[in-house]
Amino acid sequence: FELNAECQGRRGVLMLNGVAIQTPCLVPYTEEGHLPSLTPDIVDQLKLEMLQVSLQDMWPNLQMMEKYGNGIKKLNNLENHLYMFISRDPLTYYESNKNNVSINTKGGIRTVSSKDYMQLARSIQPDIITSISYDISWVSSNKRKRACVENTLKWLDECLELKQVDDIIFGTIVGGSGEMDRYYSATQTSQRNVDGFMFGGFGLDEEEEEKYRIVNKIIENIDASKPRAITDQGDPVCVMELVSHGIDIFNLTYPHTMSCLGIAIVFPLNNFDTQQPIKLDLHSKEYQLDQRPLVENCECYTCKTHTRAYIHHLINTHEILRRILLEIHNHHHYNQFFKVMQAKLLENTFESYKEDFISYYTEN
Repeated sequence: FELNAECQGRRGVLMLNGVAIQTPCLVPYTEEGHLPSLTPDIVDQLKLEMLQVSLQDMWPNLQMMEKYGNGIKKLNNLENHLYMFISRDPLTYYESNKNNVSINTKGGIRTVSSKDYMQLARSIQPDIITSISYDISWVSSNKRKRACVENTLKWLDECLELKQVDDIIFGTIVGGSGEMDRYYSATQTSQRNVDGFMFGGFGLDEEEEEKYRIVNKIIENIDASKPRAITDQGDPVCVMELVSHGIDIFNLTYPHTMSCLGIAIVFPLNNFDTQQPIKLDLHSKEYQLDQRPLVENCECYTCKTHTRAYIHHLINTHEILRRILLEIHNHHHYNQFFKVMQAKLLENTFESYKEDFISYYTEN
């Protein structure tokens, strides 16, 4: 991991298996390694460099993946993309007992040990493995916070014992809202032979101020030369704040969630002297005859070939194509948002860009 700028945030390059990933970067939500509703050729066109795949999604497929033997990239025909393997599905949360991680699968509740987790990782063959963690609600008791930290560190040690030469392992830092618990988790994880850090346990029920306080506490106590990832922080204002705090990798669900809700992400990326809205709720009848694309001059397939009126029609007739078109546009637009932030960090103009963006976003 090489830092190119570290003034108003971190601009860097993460080298993984011969591929250079520019940071800060977007790692979108998938279902069993697929972007929901999209075929591999469309995913290739979106130029999303890295995708996430979760324990909960892949656990029922362990035997199949081991028998197949060629990993998730070849299985999904997405060999041009990198994968990050994570222990908690960002869209679901099931509180574990203190000895194992519990996941809610189609076959019911299952418990998974660190050995099981690394066995599954071996069959998936991801580019980054985040260590298995015990995530808790931010209103958990002090006793539960301590158990969370102790167990996650124990499982990290077990994962590192099973590490193979080419494995890239990010240590997961947990502890809920407890400053001392996060401090201990961060310092102990940083002392281990990890390749980066996953800020775990976010995207549950934390308050904004509390979140940034805990993020700062973690950053103060980890190796600054290694990459930092965070779970499920997808709102654009939150993303910008976390970029300015020094987060490099964003594992998030925001474009997918908006697509499920029938909402197009359309906030301006550069010019804030405009009346362009932030989002379009395409259920609304105001788009019934609107022949404009979702965003003028957008280069995505959806905007180049379809209108707001057509997508409104698809939503109101419950056509499956509605999700496909919105997933394409929302992931393209959000990926472009990250590209703009990368450029602003390199130009050392990110702070002014963030102020203008947040001002516009708040007013609209």
